[in-house]
Amino acid sequence: MDFSSVLLEGAFVAADVCLLGLFYKLYKDKVNQLHSLEIVRHLEINSDLPKQVESAGGVIPYAAICGNIKSLATPLRSHHFTHLRGVIYTRLIKERQIRWNPLFSAWGTTEIDVEKEVLNIPFGLAGGTFFKKQIVEVVNPLSAKELSLFDVYDDFKWKKESLSDTVIGYFRGEHTLGTHEVERILPEEIPLTAVGKLAIENGKLKIMPPKDGLTYFLTASTFDTLIDKIRSLAFLYKGFLYLIGAGTVILVVYNFKRIFVAVKQWRDRKKQMKRFEEARRLNASRPKQDNEPSCVVCLENAVEVMILECGHMCLCLNCSEHVNGRCPVCRAEVRRFVPGFLP
Repeated sequence: MDFSSVLLEGAFVAADVCLLGLFYKLYKDKVNQLHSLEIVRHLEINSDLPKQVESAGGVIPYAAICGNIKSLATPLRSHHFTHLRGVIYTRLIKERQIRWNPLFSAWGTTEIDVEKEVLNIPFGLAGGTFFKKQIVEVVNPLSAKELSLFDVYDDFKWKKESLSDTVIGYFRGEHTLGTHEVERILPEEIPLTAVGKLAIENGKLKIMPPKDGLTYFLTASTFDTLIDKIRSLAFLYKGFLYLIGAGTVILVVYNFKRIFVAVKQWRDRKKQMKRFEEARRLNASRPKQDNEPSCVVCLENAVEVMILECGHMCLCLNCSEHVNGRCPVCRAEVRRFVPGFLP
């Protein structure tokens, strides 16, 4: 068995095992999120909410609330659409390039961050029509999962290259295609579902990242939509888990089979070499006779090997190692070699 092929197949098995571990972790995370969301306490933002939190000792470890976003400071504005206001704003500018990859001997596209801006202001969730004054402040929103930012600007600007820039870029193995700018914002007044630790501090209600491994969610989707999305992802990861697991098992079994066959062939070859050496020793110890048959390949050494299934005894041990496939006398298929003993 070729050592390089063993390394390659071992690398495939290792990659499969890593993917298996990755998808298992993703699947378990989603399953744990589903289990925790099934026991979450649903609350409404109204005048009774502070009393409910105080009656629970000032802290509800895992609660779900829904309200309209209300900024608690000067709202952030888009660079390109000043009428758009929000509480979280991101702006990312990337330079898109094509570079020569010597490993694959081909040009490939890549993007490099040129500018990244992430801003947020304090904001909270307000109750419905009759409870707009009741606000739950959202703490550390950037650490939440499913944070729903909306794309408000997405544009790619091509760079015009001169002939000299093109030639220089060719020899450098690098061309700049242009810049890609994306703006995202979390607007005011839209409904937001928050799932996290609900507490009352200094008379103010706050929702924040929970403890004990629970997940902090801030999403523009409804709670039921959030559950459906996580359940779908868990089902998808489970499918990948089974698929990659089956592939890993097949690869492991295949490689063990190859190793078993290789070891068996090595042991059989070792036993065969002992028999050949014994035959050679016995043939060398007997008196040499006239017209003794010689190997049909080298024409020098005495015959020591018999070919099966045709039965021709026409090769020495050295030449038998170089004969594959067909008998040099009758061209019959070679099944195996056995030691031959001359009378």
